[in-house]
Amino acid sequence: MSIYDLAMSLDLETIDKATVDTPELFKKFIISKSATDGGIRKRIYHTHDSEKIREFSTIYTDWLVECGELEEDEKDEFVQNIINGYDLVYSQALYPGKTYAQMKRIYEKVKKELSRPVKNKLNSTQSPIFEKSDGMYVIRDKGSKRITNFTIRPKYIVTYETESLEERLTTEGYGVFEINCTHRKTGRTINSEVTLRSYQFNTVMTLREALRDLKIHGTFLYGSDSEISLLGEYLFFEVASIERVGINYIGIKRMESGDVVVTPRGVYDKSGQEVLDLVYVRDEVISVNEVMKLAGMLYKKDLWKNKTLPLLVENVLNLHKRSTMLTILGWMMSIPFETVVRVDAHVSGFPHLMISGVNGGGKTGVISTLLPYLGYGTQPEIANFGTQFANNQAVGTSYHIPVAFDEFRPHEWHLSQRNSVGNFLRESYNRGYYAKGRKDYSTRRFDYRNPIIILGQMATSDQAIAERVIPVYVDVNYLKSKESKIAKDTYHLLNSAEDKMFWAGYLIWCTNQNKEQILEIYETSKVKIAEKYPQLKEREIVNYAVVSLGLYYFKKLADEHSLDCHYSNDEIYNVVDTITEHAEVTLGDKSDDLWRFLEDLAWYGSTHGNDKGKVFGISKTIMVYQPSEDKKDVYGKDGEKKAEVRGRKVLLVKIPNAIKTLDNIGVKNKYEEKMLAPIMKGRFESTQTNNGQGIVLAPYGYRAADGRYTAFNWEEVKDMFGFVEDLQSDANIKQAAEELIRELKQEEDPPVELGEI
Repeated sequence: MSIYDLAMSLDLETIDKATVDTPELFKKFIISKSATDGGIRKRIYHTHDSEKIREFSTIYTDWLVECGELEEDEKDEFVQNIINGYDLVYSQALYPGKTYAQMKRIYEKVKKELSRPVKNKLNSTQSPIFEKSDGMYVIRDKGSKRITNFTIRPKYIVTYETESLEERLTTEGYGVFEINCTHRKTGRTINSEVTLRSYQFNTVMTLREALRDLKIHGTFLYGSDSEISLLGEYLFFEVASIERVGINYIGIKRMESGDVVVTPRGVYDKSGQEVLDLVYVRDEVISVNEVMKLAGMLYKKDLWKNKTLPLLVENVLNLHKRSTMLTILGWMMSIPFETVVRVDAHVSGFPHLMISGVNGGGKTGVISTLLPYLGYGTQPEIANFGTQFANNQAVGTSYHIPVAFDEFRPHEWHLSQRNSVGNFLRESYNRGYYAKGRKDYSTRRFDYRNPIIILGQMATSDQAIAERVIPVYVDVNYLKSKESKIAKDTYHLLNSAEDKMFWAGYLIWCTNQNKEQILEIYETSKVKIAEKYPQLKEREIVNYAVVSLGLYYFKKLADEHSLDCHYSNDEIYNVVDTITEHAEVTLGDKSDDLWRFLEDLAWYGSTHGNDKGKVFGISKTIMVYQPSEDKKDVYGKDGEKKAEVRGRKVLLVKIPNAIKTLDNIGVKNKYEEKMLAPIMKGRFESTQTNNGQGIVLAPYGYRAADGRYTAFNWEEVKDMFGFVEDLQSDANIKQAAEELIRELKQEEDPPVELGEI
């Protein structure tokens, strides 16, 4: 029966144009009196299915040939003409329940599929590989051979683009497969889902190792290397399967059809609907553990809107001192706009957050409380700065989720680690990468993506790092004050909440913000900061402006949902007052702190004298010392490190005692040993580099007169401490006189023997 006869035999009155989705209905539709060429093409395109578009185009062309409106030799060209005309015409009535962005992605996928050459549908006679119930087989000249004891079928194939070391985009991919192993006697079946890449089918050994690493039970391979390669080709290129596009980082991803939010468990569009044809792909250099940490990257619209959002918005500012939290909150809430700031505003990088303060101040408590609201699991662990490899792995998952590092202690690190971490922080600010060679002469590339939170007792003294951070100083005295009760209650409230999945919803909300407005707010922040603080460098201005940007949009989010975030519009820009104040406290010229300390000691000696011989003199807090020729030039707890005294005259100071002496008389400047230690360590390393020329000749633990001291170069400080030798001499004379008196008294009054009583 011809198409014409078949169509005429159908009931034309029952045709529904909106449901023309089968060949039979389409054949019925094209002969209806109301069907025009344009209407038929629209009906073909409305399927948005590459296979149906090809099939329906062929049916329509055959119809025209039978009607005599088209020649037989014109068929192929006419079919291709219809396919080339595929386009998207969107209306809400035509696609109820689907947004334009969703339809745009479907259209782009189908358009891509239609542009590919048509492959012949393969069957068991055309492909050497075929499937039977007990495994996969390969056809040979004489019969067939079983090459696996399991069946394997592709669930979907993922392709994605990645940037090579030479900064070229290359296409990579993998398949998600279903493996079924059936026991021949019992019939019991074991089902597994695995992820495999095409290169793992190169040899029997590579596939066997891949299955072993994935812990797939009961799989055996019987084929040769060439037969396993044929199996891989069959699975990746010959079996019909769903194709998905992979995205190799978590967070906001810019797409032609609109921004999407990528999470380890799904991809969401601007409306919060899951996008099924997109999927997250983990880079091979990123450990599974780093991705598993982001267990909180889920979005449940009603729960987010009615519980998580109000909880965080109305309480987060009470978690610590108000000025401290405004800076932290502003930086965190600006992270979703990182790409806009860095790329569209043409800024060289995105700043890190550096939180410093003595132990017990609340640094770790604040960050560990907030991390679950930033996409992490309910009990996140904050890693310490580790090896270069560990640091590199930790910051490759997302441009829009921060990573926290604790124990920033450059003054205690070896020079190599200090340089490594310094380079790491500078390069990650610029979103650079680190390349490491392998034994096989290939190279692994680690992309630096995540914004970084740095926690430590002291901020950095490295000026290059200082220019790339937002400084926050956590005041330990706040938690000892009466106001801290609200902070402690908030800490328990936020930590005890059942749902903390705020971040995915916030990222989705941020994708709906106008890019031009974001840039305008950011530029306004920069202008206001520059006007108020003309002494700031350009890099500091562009960094501090992101805090105001984050506060602006967090307040906008609160206002849209009729919530109170507890700060005003004025505070959005006045927060820079706090940042600059913290910068002066934590990132000032640390070398000046050391000289200021020595100047205060010199002032004390010149104005207060020797305080009954307790401060200046042999074995006292401060003394001038000339080492003997046989004195070992070492320092440290066990005297295991080489000092730079080299037999020279030195000023020795017991730092803890000197700080206590200054505190007792109430000097204006306040000092802590933990603050001075890294400065002295840095100046000592400078002395080492300059062949012994410098102010610090031993940073701590220099033994002399039964005490442990820091040794300063006398030639560098003698102008300030010239009086010390006189005070020390007087103290020594007085001490010698007292000892002589005690000896004479003992001679006059010899001890009485008990036997004489």
